[in-house]
Amino acid sequence: MPFAYSYGRPSATDLQKNADASARQEAQAKLFWEERLQPPPLSLGWAGWFTDLANSGSTAFRHRTAASVLMRRLDRGDHLAFFSSVTAFRSLVDQGDTLATLTTRNITPHFIDHEIDGSTEAGVATLKAIAAAAETEKVRISERQKDSSADRKRQGLAWSNNPPWGFKTVKRKGDGKRVLEFNEREIEISKRAYELINDGATYERTWRIFRLQGLRGRTGGDLLPSQIFNMVQRFSALLLAGDLPECHLPMPPASSQVSDRQSVQI
Repeated sequence: MPFAYSYGRPSATDLQKNADASARQEAQAKLFWEERLQPPPLSLGWAGWFTDLANSGSTAFRHRTAASVLMRRLDRGDHLAFFSSVTAFRSLVDQGDTLATLTTRNITPHFIDHEIDGSTEAGVATLKAIAAAAETEKVRISERQKDSSADRKRQGLAWSNNPPWGFKTVKRKGDGKRVLEFNEREIEISKRAYELINDGATYERTWRIFRLQGLRGRTGGDLLPSQIFNMVQRFSALLLAGDLPECHLPMPPASSQVSDRQSVQI
């Protein structure tokens, strides 16, 4: 038997005011269930009210405490009534992602504040419009991020807190801005991988050689075949561009005892 769930996030930061607002929202959610979801033909049972604190507003819906429990309990055919489309989500994109997840799981959403009933044709059309707007916003955000990254690259500044393999982020003397510089250790590892591949080694063999030699990734884990493939491609591009530094870090010799018996696809 499908059930009706409800969710809200009061905006009051004071705990007592937050509790009072949550109680009022729960009462309205239950009234919505009694009038719209309990009567036939839906005949849904009441499964309860879920609420998060006001300070969770900067957190994506699926990562909030009560919301994450709620998402685990929902089953196919259930309905989920949000008290407010404004306070339930961090952003329009967060709302669109959540609605997409619910739709994929065959869960019907409703929005009490805007009287959007997802079980009606008008409600479905409105939800599709919200989803379309969220996708448009995603594209706009992506374009802004690309433009910002391209602009920082032109200025020689770091465009990410996690620089690509072969680079490191340092503070530039004078203005203190973050810029990218070559990471000599990673460039030397890339050079070794490039040489091994050009000598006929497979990416799996190179991975095994690196494991024996203790050559690890940035976080201390193994350099997997797929990662080695990417570093070789990036090294080749830098080599063609004539943009490689002189690195002379001591590197262990390649081992001839490494086997290619197992197949690893990348």
